[in-house]
Amino acid sequence: MNKLIIASNNLDKSQELTAYFKTFAVAAVNYQDFHEKVQFPAELADYRANALQKARFIQKVLKTNLPVLGDDSGIELLALPGHFQTKTHREFDQHGSLSHSAYILQLLKDHSQARDIILTSYLALCQGSRYIVGQGQLRGLVAWRAKGTNGFDLDQIVIPKGASQTLAEMSTVQRQRYAQREKAIENLMTNWSDQQWN
Repeated sequence: MNKLIIASNNLDKSQELTAYFKTFAVAAVNYQDFHEKVQFPAELADYRANALQKARFIQKVLKTNLPVLGDDSGIELLALPGHFQTKTHREFDQHGSLSHSAYILQLLKDHSQARDIILTSYLALCQGSRYIVGQGQLRGLVAWRAKGTNGFDLDQIVIPKGASQTLAEMSTVQRQRYAQREKAIENLMTNWSDQQWN
């Protein structure tokens, strides 16, 4: 495999995925390079199903034989089990006046102990009738305030397990060691290699 199509409307996420796949000598391009922006089907009950649905949907839209990559991701807060998970993006959209990090800090302002956070990423790669899945997780704590200027919004408040800095305070190389999406890609590529796709 030397090329794949990313089934996502999030161009920042696509850019991040493209950079990660480059380290595996795989050229990853967003589907919007070939087609106008589309609306994806309604979300399903779990990350894996959502990732597969996105990949298969774009596979049909483009009528392509190239591998298509779908993804789904979300967060879980130990203190607030009713929030986020597979509805992470929807919940953030409903509170669009606040940045993601500011919204989480507001939710946790009365939770001094349970500040555990899990960031989960699932990737599904489809080609023809075949598919493989990769997953990755980052476990850590939510900082008391936003710190750092690198990475994306949530990186300013997530301190990975075993670290003393937020992701946004780390260099790109340091951050990639913890990134759930990078772990998902590594898992996906291992599974792809094991199945020996052409």
